[in-house]
Amino acid sequence: MPITLEWGKVGERTYEQGVDRVVVYLDDGTAVPWSGVVSITESKNVNASAVYFDGNKVNSIVETNSYSASISAITYPDEVSILEGNERINHGIYLTNQYARPFSMSYRTGVGDDINGMFSNYKIHILFGLMLTPANKDYVSINNEPSVMTFEWDISSIPPEVGNYRPTSHITLDENQMPEALKDAIYLSLYGDGTNPPEFSTVEDLIDQILAYSFWNIVDNNDGTFDATPFNT
Repeated sequence: MPITLEWGKVGERTYEQGVDRVVVYLDDGTAVPWSGVVSITESKNVNASAVYFDGNKVNSIVETNSYSASISAITYPDEVSILEGNERINHGIYLTNQYARPFSMSYRTGVGDDINGMFSNYKIHILFGLMLTPANKDYVSINNEPSVMTFEWDISSIPPEVGNYRPTSHITLDENQMPEALKDAIYLSLYGDGTNPPEFSTVEDLIDQILAYSFWNIVDNNDGTFDATPFNT
């Protein structure tokens, strides 16, 4: 019996791998690149609770929780130490056990396919309202098999309001589905362009920027008419 569905089509065999371009955004607007990140593990933030009636399962209540994750790195910028609750009182001198500070962050993950290979596309993850909690640090004596120490943190969030949507701390942008001009504008906000520094906005400003963008392709027919078609990659 013939079927219309097709599996494994060329160009649709995609996969994801890697993480890079980690940036921490401080409350004062400063953008700090974070080199040395090994992994970012996003926690499952959805739970389903079964509802039973007379011994039979009749429903599942799905509950969504705020964004949380863990991050590991072999090094980190000084600003991360301050975010986790260390206060700098002079050059190279820090007081521990102080107040942790909220921050925002972005990072990039790679997408590959069966035609273009690894990193043919990227997803940008933008995070708001974060708090950083350091894990235990295990300092050990050096032996004949030395290894680099890995630092770890837990990330929690307080999701901000997002207009008519549910509060969220995590926005994902798939470059392959975005118009080039919008992608360039968001890149400018996140990373700067060598002349202008990054101007990281609030989640409300970012959503407004995305929704205000015209997702239409306009073609001038050179006869006084124009063709307008929805943007679709």
